[in-house]
Amino acid sequence: MTPMTDSSPLARARAGWRSAATGAPGVPALTLHLRQLAWLRTFAIAGQVLMILGVHYGLGMPLWLPADFLVIGLYALTGAGLWLAALRGRPATTPVLLRALLVDVVALTAILALNGGYTNPFAFFYLLPLAIGAALLPPVPLTILAGACLAGYSALAVIYQPLPRYEGLFGNNYTLHLLGMWGGFAIAVAAVAIFVGFMAHTARRSQRALAAARERALKDQQVAALGALAAGSAHELGTPLSTMQTLVAELLREETDADKRRDLALLRDQVLRCRDSLRRATASAGEARPEQAGPQRLDRYLDELIARCRADCPDARLHCALPSHPAPAVLVHDALTQSLLSLIVNAVEAGGESPVHLQAEWTARDWTLRIVDSGPGIEPRYRTPRLWSSSKGHGRGLGLFLAEYVIGAAGGELRLEPGTRGGTCVTVTLPRDLDTRRPAWDQPRPAGPVEPAGPVTGSAA
Repeated sequence: MTPMTDSSPLARARAGWRSAATGAPGVPALTLHLRQLAWLRTFAIAGQVLMILGVHYGLGMPLWLPADFLVIGLYALTGAGLWLAALRGRPATTPVLLRALLVDVVALTAILALNGGYTNPFAFFYLLPLAIGAALLPPVPLTILAGACLAGYSALAVIYQPLPRYEGLFGNNYTLHLLGMWGGFAIAVAAVAIFVGFMAHTARRSQRALAAARERALKDQQVAALGALAAGSAHELGTPLSTMQTLVAELLREETDADKRRDLALLRDQVLRCRDSLRRATASAGEARPEQAGPQRLDRYLDELIARCRADCPDARLHCALPSHPAPAVLVHDALTQSLLSLIVNAVEAGGESPVHLQAEWTARDWTLRIVDSGPGIEPRYRTPRLWSSSKGHGRGLGLFLAEYVIGAAGGELRLEPGTRGGTCVTVTLPRDLDTRRPAWDQPRPAGPVEPAGPVTGSAA
């Protein structure tokens, strides 16, 4: 069931304020940069007000306050407009970002022109919008921004209001200028480290999300091809299997010898098993839908998985460990069941006669299944499921590839890691409610591989 959300304007505003600095999954990178620029402009306005008041009243240097606060007021209006666009989530483009940075340059030029011009110790703050532009803008807009910074600084050498003469606690104008340069440098370092660092982090996350989307698109194409192949195979093999089933049923009705009837019954069961396998293969290739999922208690679901695995591998030694508290209900469907079953069968085949340990855990949102075998382990190149890539001599990588795809489509995660005592640990993390699945890049990382220990509980043991 999808949780209810508060769609009131106040709730949307609160969500926008929370995500303005840190970002949110699915928000375009340029829009996040616009929010970060809104934060930077807010701090710039507050810093200018504090600096002007501190110089005027604290140091006793009379400044032209009406003109200063007129410029700051206009600058604050542009900042409010930037916040409004950021909170509404309007799509930001390169021209929008360029205009925002140009406004910062114009406002800085106006403030400096009223307070010492190029002799102001904070004149090198032109480098801040230029550094941000270098991180966000393509070459042509960046060149325009650099030209605006150079033009503004050049204009300050001709048109400016000189700073009043100072004689006081900090010496004269020269020593005060040196102290101002130190303070400006400290502020510039903090601004670059914080805001440009945030923007670089946002850009890297956007690139990772884009790479993940491309990989998912490639997997979708491969799974679509496999689905077409499975559907075609099921159609081609369905007719001869139906014919064999009909003939075996007729032979069973006519045969009186007990031994032959047992052989015919075994042949009938194998034909039915082949038809079920074709149906499950078609579902695993993409015809199963999460909407077809149904709730099932986790301990009973694991019992079913182990029973089906023992039907395929009668010699399998499986041990399942569950927490002592009651198991929750989870949503599962046929494709997911087949994927987990293929992972368990792979572990049984890799471990040989050694036991395979299953360990289940759960939280309020997710449940985790760890499958630990005692085989030779998995090479690093096979830890990322790839089509037509398998560590088995006869394998084609289909089972692991489809399992990773189905689990990812359900909002889960599949990881293959070396076991703490050798072998391989397969960790599957799935949401308890498939309707609350999240993007793959926003999944919480489950805990590291842990070998089952302690008493085995539940009938699945």
